[in-house]
Amino acid sequence: MNFNTLHQQNQPLLLANAWDASSAQAAQQAGYQALGSSSAAIAAMLGYEDGEEMSFDELLYIVSRIKAVSELPLSVDLEAGYSATTSHIIDNIQRLAHLGVSGINLEDSHVVNNTRRRLDDAVVFAAKIQEITHACPDMFVNVRTDTFSSQRTKCTG
Repeated sequence: MNFNTLHQQNQPLLLANAWDASSAQAAQQAGYQALGSSSAAIAAMLGYEDGEEMSFDELLYIVSRIKAVSELPLSVDLEAGYSATTSHIIDNIQRLAHLGVSGINLEDSHVVNNTRRRLDDAVVFAAKIQEITHACPDMFVNVRTDTFSSQRTKCTG
């Protein structure tokens, strides 16, 4: 079953988060219909902060281990795509598809100087998503917003 079909059921789709092979196996044994990876959990497992601090090749390796032990559909948290260019993001998505990944999450923001997030321009981001879905039509693309404040505020009291 693919993510398009899973999202059209009468019942809500419940995903189990997986960050390694054993968590994927546990989710499959528990009867989940699909898996989603957690960038924060994978990063923490490898000793990194979330926000694309680990390399894409490290993410790819973990995903390959998850897919080696589970046949459940997998959506990978790709954060901002592990690149500043859409063509390279598409290459990354195609590498994930080659492993059997059927969905991705893309965020509408990126980390700046390893310290804060910056919201992407909506028009530019929409064009990026359109280019990605055109180049990777079989990949389920889930666009998400991580709620955050782009302006620092000072509390007084």
